[in-house]
Amino acid sequence: MLLLCLGTFIKTVLFFQGMKALILAAGMGSRLMPYTEETPKCLLKVGEVPMLALQLKALHAIGIRDIVVVTGYLKEKVEEVVGDQGKCIFNPDFETHGILHSFLAAKEEVYGEEFLYLAGDIVYNAKIPSLIASGKGDIAIGVDRKPCNEEHSKVLVENGQVVEMAKTIVCGEATGEFAHIAKFSKEGSKAFFDVIEETLAEKDARAYMMDALNKVRDKGLVMLPVYTDGYARIEIDFIEDLEKARKMVFHETDAR
Repeated sequence: MLLLCLGTFIKTVLFFQGMKALILAAGMGSRLMPYTEETPKCLLKVGEVPMLALQLKALHAIGIRDIVVVTGYLKEKVEEVVGDQGKCIFNPDFETHGILHSFLAAKEEVYGEEFLYLAGDIVYNAKIPSLIASGKGDIAIGVDRKPCNEEHSKVLVENGQVVEMAKTIVCGEATGEFAHIAKFSKEGSKAFFDVIEETLAEKDARAYMMDALNKVRDKGLVMLPVYTDGYARIEIDFIEDLEKARKMVFHETDAR
C-alpha cells in the first residue's frame, strides 16, 4: 500500500511539473480592515500560516514550481513571503482597477501557456489544486456546488459545459459558486488574454474575470466544470470569513 501511494504521488508530481501557476494577490482587502491595515489580504493567517504560504506549499506539493504572483498592496511584504518560491510582478493599477489589470500585468509570463489560476484570498483543501489542474477543456472551471446568494460569483452549467458566469445569475438557477481556481490550456490562455482589452473597453476598468470568461465562451471555446464538492474551501472577503476559516479543517477527506 505504501509503494502504491508513493507511486501515485510521484506520477502526480511529474504530471504537473511543467505547468505554471498564477496567483493574483494585489488586493487591498478594505472590507477586512483593521486586519489589513498593515498586512496584505493574502498574508492574513489561517492556522498560524499566511494564506499565500499555504498556496505556495500546496502547489509545490504537486510539482508546480513555476509560479507567478501578482502583487499590489504592501508588495514588499508579499515579496518577502514568496522569496525564491516564485516570481513577483507588481500591478501599479491595483488601487484603481480590477482583477483584469492584474492578469494583464502577468500576460508576458503566461500568455499561450498552460497555467493554473488561483485567487490569493482563498483557503482550501490541499487536494483542490491537483483536482482543477487535471481538468479538461480549453478552460477548466472550479465549481463549488452549493446554494448561492447575491454576493457569490455564480456558475451555470448545462449539458456538462459552463455556459455562463456572473453574479447576476438567479440564485436558485445557479449550479454553484466559482471556486476562484481555474486551469487554462494553451489555447484557453491565448483566448482569455486576447479578450481582456475588449472586455475592459465594454465594461470599464472594474470588469470581472467572469466577463472575460463569458467572452471566451462566446468565441466557441469549451469551458468545463470541475466540482470541488466535499473539499473545504472558503474565500476571505469579510472578517466573518476569516474567523470561519480559522475554525475550519482542510484535510483531504474533510467535507463541509
